[in-house]
Amino acid sequence: MQHEVVRRSHQVFTQAIEITEPLLRARFIEQSCSGDVRLLRHVQSLMRAMDTTAGFLERPVLQSAASTSSAATPGQMIGGYRVVRQIGAGGMAAVYEAMQESPSRRVALKVMRHGLSGTSGVQRFRFETEVLARLQHPGIAQIYEAGASDDGRGTSTPFFAMEFLADAMPITSYAEAHALSIDRRLQMVAEVCDAVHYGHQLGVIHRDLKPGNILVDTSGRPRVIDFGVARSIDPTLPSVTQQTDVGQVVGTLNYMSPEQCVGRPIDIRTDIYALGVVLYELLCRCLPHQLNDVPLPEAARRITEGKATRPSVHAPQTRGDIEAIILKAIDVDPVRRYQSAAGLATDIRRYLGDQPVEARAPTAAYQLRKFARRHRPVVAAASAALVILIAGVAATTRMAFVATRAQQASEQRGAELEQVVAFQESQLSEIDVREMGELIRKAIDENVKRSIAEMPSEHERASALMGLQSVAERANFTTVALRAIDEGVLQRWRKSMADQFASQPLVRARLLQRLATTMNRLGLFKETELALAEALAIRRQHLGPDHPDTLHTQSTMGAVLMSLGRYDESIAVLEQTYAQRNALQGADHPATLRTGTSLGGALRLGGRLADAERVWRATYDAQLRTLGPDHIDTLRSLNNVGVILAVQGNSAEAESCWRELVERQRRVLGPESPALTASQMNLANVLADRGAYGDAVPLLESVLAANRKSKGDDHDDTLSAMMNLALVRREMGDLAGAEAMQRACLERRQRVLGPVSPKTLHSAATLASIQAETGALEAAESLARMTLVEQRKLLGDDHHDTIESIVILASILRDSSSLEESLALSAEASERANRVFPDGHWMLGHVLSEHGRILGALARWGEAEAKLLKGYEALASGEDAPVHARLRAAKALGEHYDARHRAEPEAGHDRRAAEWRAKSVRP
Repeated sequence: MQHEVVRRSHQVFTQAIEITEPLLRARFIEQSCSGDVRLLRHVQSLMRAMDTTAGFLERPVLQSAASTSSAATPGQMIGGYRVVRQIGAGGMAAVYEAMQESPSRRVALKVMRHGLSGTSGVQRFRFETEVLARLQHPGIAQIYEAGASDDGRGTSTPFFAMEFLADAMPITSYAEAHALSIDRRLQMVAEVCDAVHYGHQLGVIHRDLKPGNILVDTSGRPRVIDFGVARSIDPTLPSVTQQTDVGQVVGTLNYMSPEQCVGRPIDIRTDIYALGVVLYELLCRCLPHQLNDVPLPEAARRITEGKATRPSVHAPQTRGDIEAIILKAIDVDPVRRYQSAAGLATDIRRYLGDQPVEARAPTAAYQLRKFARRHRPVVAAASAALVILIAGVAATTRMAFVATRAQQASEQRGAELEQVVAFQESQLSEIDVREMGELIRKAIDENVKRSIAEMPSEHERASALMGLQSVAERANFTTVALRAIDEGVLQRWRKSMADQFASQPLVRARLLQRLATTMNRLGLFKETELALAEALAIRRQHLGPDHPDTLHTQSTMGAVLMSLGRYDESIAVLEQTYAQRNALQGADHPATLRTGTSLGGALRLGGRLADAERVWRATYDAQLRTLGPDHIDTLRSLNNVGVILAVQGNSAEAESCWRELVERQRRVLGPESPALTASQMNLANVLADRGAYGDAVPLLESVLAANRKSKGDDHDDTLSAMMNLALVRREMGDLAGAEAMQRACLERRQRVLGPVSPKTLHSAATLASIQAETGALEAAESLARMTLVEQRKLLGDDHHDTIESIVILASILRDSSSLEESLALSAEASERANRVFPDGHWMLGHVLSEHGRILGALARWGEAEAKLLKGYEALASGEDAPVHARLRAAKALGEHYDARHRAEPEAGHDRRAAEWRAKSVRP
């Protein structure tokens, strides 16, 4: 019995010393001991010993050995590091300044306490090492090496060496010491958000973000440190925290999210809350909750109730946008917080760039409020119109729900729930965001004009009308309606589902599936993923992994992951679902074919083009056979076949495919069908590739206008149309217009998808190439380098987007005279392109031509000429290459012979230059 008490006290103690907050540590110990007085006394004695003697953990309290050991002393060697001095100590480890002998450099050496080397604490220490080794970001202190040191008595003590931040200060102390402006403080928090978001993308939640763990070095760069209580949400990382910290509260109380301080499950949004508290402290010089000397239950109540003092009370200069950003970050409800650290960083940067922030309202409504503040009679009417409209939607829903519940009160519970489900489904499926946006526009327009008419001065009326017209022209009321629906209706419905159907999980799963369908249709992909994850967990638990309903949710999740740009995850989910449905339902079953459609899309976006073509062609053939040529699924697959043909360079066949598709869709679906709009954009793109800009531009402009009207400014289809139109404008010589449109596209993708998604990075690479053509080489190089680094990490070196970015950066470096690096990158692109693209693909000719241009800049004339001619031949030999690529290759040859003529005036290169210049003129 005594042995069991010792074992259990050892286990509780090693977990308790990880908790830095004394009140939370005491509560954890009490809960873990569960009323066992002997166990509680034993643990408390260990804690008292730790508190009263600095050498406690160096003595054999937890070991049977009789010898003692002390902290490392100056000059002592640990691994390959000579200790200089101790700079910090905690319950689990001590940190030393040390010198590494080879290479010679100062490091911070973190060494686990000897007394814990045989305990479960080793798992935590190794986890922190694993996390730091994985996180390679300029905003995170870097690890150099990890190992174990033998103390001479057979005990192996883990350690790791990491970057030493000399003279670094906590972010709040640094800001005060340097009297930083509000803008600079905000910039630093945005940089910290970038680092935290990077960790989140690799599956790591920090859980203890506070000023002491955000150090600013002498250059002014903030660094995140101390991942000792981090948590993994990535299955490829150790799962030690998921096994040991159930119900355990770790971190620092003042910076804890409500869910964290009461021991509920957490996700990345708990770090968002802590970042918000740090931002509050930086700007207000105090904390949102004053918890010093407050009993733990009262402290937890204050945090969970979310009654923080508004920042503007302490710092009036935060009133407005800054206050809205802070309050959104520290909202008591995780759903209402920023959903990523990147979202918080983006909003901060929007404020710094004098742009409307997401924390306050959708862009159009925000602009309208700014206008209304200048004309006070207008604000009451305009606001009332919008509030009444949204309230009407919510109230109608609520009244119908209550009426349904009352009507079915006397019937069986099952029938009542079925009625509720049917009602909710009908409400969700009937939302028309375009119509709602038009109603908002009309309501505001009528009320504002009525208020303007009552203004006493003609000058005031004229000024107000001009302001209204200016705002109306910039506002997109579909976007306003979309945000209003999500915040005012959908999120409330989701909460209602959880509250009212807690004991009916399958009903809740069905409602969540319907909710996710509506969110997905509206382009709210992040919100869709959350709803689907809950529904999928319920259905797997209660129906099993092979039930049709489970597979339906699983397939939808794969498609949403694809929309979020997480292609590897999407492919894994969809391949599993496709195999299950083939085995259980058959290859020709409509559900199997729908999953095949999604899988082909994920494979294409993930760079597996041959696999995508195989799956899509098989799907199209089966649908022709079983559904007929005019079925909507068959039409969708015909479009997909056109897509894969175009991506693989067969633009002539792709054009024929899409012309046939457009005619079928116009006849079957009607002229305003969204599917027709998508096919028109594909047709426009292939026409542009073939140089038919006169036909492509009107199609693209029509598609962009239709998507903005029906889906809003930030929908992926709208942004794709913007990007394609920008590329055509570039080819037509309108570089200023192309750059402006592409920059707007990039900013919106950063806001919607985050800064490191495949589509965001592709947009960034395209903007860099346009900037280079305008002559802004420094900005282009910076953007291209950053983009390529992220693409290599996210997509791999052989992805077609990565290869394209290598070529773009090589071209920029050539123009900026960094020729050796340019040549090395171009050679890499050539080697990878030859391995990735099939023989005859036009991209091979493009890469060869760019390589030749760089050789020519180095005056390696013979090699350059051979590459340029071979590249042009590859682009001109088939009709599938984009016309602009062939014309660029011809132009490159003209420039090559011009340069050779200047070097060798008598060799006749001027005649060849004239010939190639003629070939570079657009027909």
